[in-house]
Amino acid sequence: MTAPQNYFQLFGLNQQFDIDLASLASAYRNIQRTTHPDRHAHASKRDQLLSMQYAANINDAYETLTCPLKRATYLLKLSGIDLAEDNSTNMDPEFLMQQIELREKLEVAQHANDPETELDKISSHLHQQMLSFQDEFRTMLVDDKASSLEKTVEVVKKMQFVAKMQHEVERLEEELLDY
Repeated sequence: MTAPQNYFQLFGLNQQFDIDLASLASAYRNIQRTTHPDRHAHASKRDQLLSMQYAANINDAYETLTCPLKRATYLLKLSGIDLAEDNSTNMDPEFLMQQIELREKLEVAQHANDPETELDKISSHLHQQMLSFQDEFRTMLVDDKASSLEKTVEVVKKMQFVAKMQHEVERLEEELLDY
């Protein structure tokens, strides 16, 4: 068992942002049928360990490709840009102001008469924003130029901001349901 060079190759997919999730799921299940560690329970300790490592790689690959943000980040990594190592703090000031305003709305929503409705509005806004950034990323990815790649990195960073805010909204919604 050897892992292919990248996650797209692992599942027999074209290296692009838009992928067929049904094909991905089918390929994942097929690979799991033959490589799952339980199928190697009677193998040598070395083969069992390799099988577990391969299964972990498969699971990581699947999780990465099913999530649009993780997929975008992975595509950047394949282009030589690792956001985990990117220390630049340059961000669009207008976008940052919008994020501050959204955080303020989130704070107000928690104490509103109908916090669920307010959180739904914020969640809907964030969802639309994420879709817009995904469209922007998709378009920029087609253009290979270095200047475009720099802008593509900024779009993915914006997607990260939005995803973080979406998680915060989800956390607050869960807190409200616990009452």
